[in-house]
Amino acid sequence: MLPTALCVWFGACCAAAQTSLTGDLTRIADLSEHLAWGICDRWPEAQRAGGPCVPGIVCMQLLGADARQLLNRMPTVAASTGSACDARTDRVSHVLRAIRVPDGRSCIRLGISRMTTRKEIDGFLNLLDRARRNLPA
Repeated sequence: MLPTALCVWFGACCAAAQTSLTGDLTRIADLSEHLAWGICDRWPEAQRAGGPCVPGIVCMQLLGADARQLLNRMPTVAASTGSACDARTDRVSHVLRAIRVPDGRSCIRLGISRMTTRKEIDGFLNLLDRARRNLPA
């Protein structure tokens, strides 16, 4: 048996989300573009991995980088080095191979939610810039 109170609360949450969904998606898409362009500004060899994707998911290939090593230099950042399908393995994701990413080990995947702010993205971009400068040559 399902708990009635939780079912009612879930319905109320869905109704609230419905009222702001269009605006949230537009804002998330704008933030995603800001993030992608910001990464490219700081990492000229960067490029988007794959084609257009879901707003709020930004997968970037940082050519010449070891993404795990880079993210290890940013311990306050929650990000992935591949697809969600292979988040717990060291091998290159079958998804990245399927979309023909030449070097999956150089990819980072970032998520943006309705609660993400431009200030947080700018903070990440500053951390990325600092981490890149501190990578061994």
